Amino acid sequence: MNRNELSGFFTAFLSRPAIAVVAVCFMAGIACGCVSRDVTENDKAMMITVRDLNAIGQEFAVVEAKETWEKIQWFDGSGEIDYEYELYEGDSSVLYMACNVSLERKASDTWTTYKVQKLAFTKVYGEGAVEQPEGFKWGDESFFALLKNDQGNEVGNFFIGRKGKTVYTLTVVGLYFSDAELFEQMVGPKLELATQRNR
Repeated sequence: MNRNELSGFFTAFLSRPAIAVVAVCFMAGIACGCVSRDVTENDKAMMITVRDLNAIGQEFAVVEAKETWEKIQWFDGSGEIDYEYELYEGDSSVLYMACNVSLERKASDTWTTYKVQKLAFTKVYGEGAVEQPEGFKWGDESFFALLKNDQGNEVGNFFIGRKGKTVYTLTVVGLYFSDAELFEQMVGPKLELATQRNR
């Protein structure tokens, strides 16, 4: 796990993960709308946050005012939970992270959600994302990538995986994981919670 220079990265690539969410809704033809729900402590327990980075040895400031939580329930019964955090030092962003959990009604629905979110990711990040075939793997299907800035330096990771009726995504920029075991140590318990909840 390493930190690196972020110059040029945030400006070029960091748009909200909701890009993928909008794409999923459009592709799935969900025209019936959604409702916002309160994010519960049980919801938060299955999300990767800045506190989880600190639990494995980092020392990022935890500023609750910088944390964004959102929970949506679609009228077809599916839902999703989003977490976003961006930390600044002066005018410079030193950490960005976003976690999304999609809770589908049935396992077959996760295939579409996974494919569309992955496609949206590759369109947004382009050549700044390099898949790591030997990186962390999980569930029925997963994708793990290193994110690079304009100078070609590694600055973060993107992960998306699906298992059962759950799709889980995580973007971290400001440090990057080259050790799949350390990444699994951080995300493994959260992935298990998410899939248990949505059986």
